[in-house]
Amino acid sequence: TKGYCYASCGTCDDACWWTTCEDSVAQAAALLDELLGDVCVDASRVFATGVSNGAIFLYELASDPRTAGRFAGYAPVVGSPHAGFNAPPLHPPAAFFGVWGELDTTVPPAAANASDGVAVDTSYAGGWRYTAARAVTARWAEASARP
Repeated sequence: TKGYCYASCGTCDDACWWTTCEDSVAQAAALLDELLGDVCVDASRVFATGVSNGAIFLYELASDPRTAGRFAGYAPVVGSPHAGFNAPPLHPPAAFFGVWGELDTTVPPAAANASDGVAVDTSYAGGWRYTAARAVTARWAEASARP
């Protein structure tokens, strides 16, 4: 919504907010704690998935010490980390199954320039910059191959 600003962020200087200013990792960890405490779940078989921004958030969950060791694997759907934030999972090996859409122009899977591994959103003026899918999967594979 144009001009909308989450109360948690105070005042906003722009008109495009797709996140809050809360600690989303802490919220996810608290939810996981509650679920594991209330429901009979094998904690070693908990996987994380998300779509679009939710998929992008998975990379944060995988690299944050509060949650990284708590998921057996990650399945992002049409989401890649922003360019410059392609961190491997903090606790490899971590199962990874990424799904991208070949014709997606919002979070494109392919790099615009093969040498830098950056995919550029062409759906909006200025566009966001994401890590290309091949660079993401290569980073995770490399981390999981370490002894």
